[in-house]
Amino acid sequence: MNQAEKEKLVLELFSNKKLFELKVLNVKSSEDRLEIINILVDVLIRDLLKSELNFLYMQDFKRFKFSLIINLLFKEIADEWLSFAREVLQYSREKSLFEIQDKERVAFIYSLSQEYFLEYKKLFFAEISNTFLELAEVAISSRTNNQLIEYVLQSTLIKDRGILVVQSYSQLLSRIKSAKNYKSEKLSSIQVKIAEVAISLESEGLSLEDEKRYEELLTHYKNEKKVLENLSLDDFDGALKRLKETMIESMSQMKIV
Repeated sequence: MNQAEKEKLVLELFSNKKLFELKVLNVKSSEDRLEIINILVDVLIRDLLKSELNFLYMQDFKRFKFSLIINLLFKEIADEWLSFAREVLQYSREKSLFEIQDKERVAFIYSLSQEYFLEYKKLFFAEISNTFLELAEVAISSRTNNQLIEYVLQSTLIKDRGILVVQSYSQLLSRIKSAKNYKSEKLSSIQVKIAEVAISLESEGLSLEDEKRYEELLTHYKNEKKVLENLSLDDFDGALKRLKETMIESMSQMKIV
């Protein structure tokens, strides 16, 4: 690719979002986009913005701003451009940076970041809500009430049409404990099945057909266990499910500041 071709491609990339996604972000389908977002949801909420949006780490609501997500999406997309420019276009870092310093190109990337956030914001909000449930799980073993949980319980985050979904601190922890126990019971049950099938596989004189059947069953149970382990506590309790859904909806109504 000669210089003229590179310059033409750069102009096309920053005027066509679909082309930019395809070439720079390697997004060929909605499934690809969703896969990328799921990774970013985990990285942003669990790590990069944990002090601001992760209930396990935040101290208060002073920095509870969803614009922070858009800003980091912007940074991630800009970083992908820098990688593309250096690896595909063979630009220097300085040249790669220069190409996106134009105001229109900054606006282009920011607009794409906003679109990603608006389309998938409920995934981010669901993960934020998950961290609140995890904080409540941690609070079970504490002798004093967690002030951040108390604050949330008194806020609009858990009100459905003005009605509190969870009435008190003790009720929340009771539902969390119940869901945690139910999840543990389900995991214990599947672990017993795994152990039983494993013992059967070690039996002498198994036919090839039986051996294959037990191996398939073992794989099935192990996959089922993995799915169970990855489920959040609201999947085991209706009240917690309503709480999480209410938090997501409440966050959806908040201003992006």
